[in-house]
Amino acid sequence: MRRSIDEQRKSVGALVGASSCLRKCIYAVCDDLKLEGTDYKEKIVNLPVTKMQYKELLKQVKFLGDNMTKPSGIVYSKEEIDISLEVLPIVLDDLYSTDERISSAEKLLAKIRSKNPKEKKSPEIVQAAQ
Repeated sequence: MRRSIDEQRKSVGALVGASSCLRKCIYAVCDDLKLEGTDYKEKIVNLPVTKMQYKELLKQVKFLGDNMTKPSGIVYSKEEIDISLEVLPIVLDDLYSTDERISSAEKLLAKIRSKNPKEKKSPEIVQAAQ
């Protein structure tokens, strides 16, 4: 994701384009997670992230994207866009990779537990092993 935004920004010098991509990425995440809310600001509040500060960072990235793509007169620098490009992958990792790692660990631990015939298995562990 970062590479494609970087390429767009470098290829045409389009900070507006990069900002738009950042904003659209946040929208895609909110839609993918089917978050509740009447607008994306509310949906960001409902993100299942482990750190509250991530929600505030995403709101600011969305704000930056909104301002750069609308005729508000606010212009951000390349450095400000770059900071947003650094923040977004961290939050995405928290949202998606953590679940994948937990799921992988659950499956591994379920397999380990299944090798011990003396231990009674809960239905959740049996299901995770499958």
